[in-house]
Amino acid sequence: MDEIEGAYSLVLMSAQKLICARDPHGFRPLCYGVTEEGVYVVASESCALSAVGARFVRDVEPGEIIVFTADGPCSRREHCGAAPRSSCVFEYIYFARPDSVVDGVSVHAARLRAGGILAEEHPVEADVVVGVPDSGLDAALGYARACRAYPGAWAWCATATSGARSSRGAERALGQGKAQAVGGGRVRARAARGARRRLHRARNHGAPHRGAPA
Repeated sequence: MDEIEGAYSLVLMSAQKLICARDPHGFRPLCYGVTEEGVYVVASESCALSAVGARFVRDVEPGEIIVFTADGPCSRREHCGAAPRSSCVFEYIYFARPDSVVDGVSVHAARLRAGGILAEEHPVEADVVVGVPDSGLDAALGYARACRAYPGAWAWCATATSGARSSRGAERALGQGKAQAVGGGRVRARAARGARRRLHRARNHGAPHRGAPA
């Protein structure tokens, strides 16, 4: 760590040891757990521990090196606090699975809160809020709750072969017929009810409704 700079989480193995290290900024996540048999497991996300039957123990601290041997874990912290904390925000927005907990923060809860903050800063009178699978679903739900719209989180989904891993990729997948709309009837019905509600309000108050000709 005295020579390597940048963002990294490392796991090294030998016949006798398991070593993990996290960069001093804590930019990339890293945690470890233990199975019922006493086997230690290191992963970048806590959800991976559950997948192999391991119990989450804790996150590896920024700058920390942990050496696992037959005697258990041994922590080296001489590099902890050597650099300012700088976590990658994309772990919460995009990279991590929603059932993971990164540095004590639930990814699902963080995305819900992000959607709520977006609704507070950029509110709209929405009938339906649709999230782009998969990382956008929780944020869309948080936005829908904040603006009291219908959370049509599953209005569409990408197929296994769509390759829709970005907004541009999602648009391309839809255009090529590799993504499917689901629950379309419910979404259209909700949108129609919203349009009728706005029209009724506009007639009662004499204000132009959304979608009316100028």
